[in-house]
Amino acid sequence: MPADSSEVRYEAHPSMLRMRPFSTLLALALMLAGVLVAILGKGLLPALLPEQLNDRVVQVVGIVVFALAAMQLLAWWVSTLSDRLKITDDEMLWA
Repeated sequence: MPADSSEVRYEAHPSMLRMRPFSTLLALALMLAGVLVAILGKGLLPALLPEQLNDRVVQVVGIVVFALAAMQLLAWWVSTLSDRLKITDDEMLWA
């Protein structure tokens, strides 16, 4: 950059909710569903499921769904931290 660089008017990282609105809401809903399945177990699932389905297996599936959704949100959050919008008097830079 030149020594006489112009004044920075605005500098920010993008919002994860604005970058991926539906995906973020879906991941949050999956996290909530995973927690509910892990806590309530088979009581939350329909009665049409096989009876030999173990309650511990249902709880583990809920925890796995929560963990996968949380890791996806974390990955998206880190990717938004790597982007930056910078507006100066002379230019607008998306890096």
